[in-house]
Amino acid sequence: MEKIAIIGFSCLFPDAKNPEEFWQNLIQKKDSTSSITSEELGVDPQIFYEP
Repeated sequence: MEKIAIIGFSCLFPDAKNPEEFWQNLIQKKDSTSSITSEELGVDPQIFYEP
């Protein structure tokens, strides 16, 4: 197996600016759920309901 180096990553954390804030939200059991429009999602929502 060839070795690789991970030099960075990017994520979106609900209600948090960084992983640390996200972790604190989890610890505090903060509800960070939200709705999203079809336009924001960028795909037809029906694809999630296909068996």
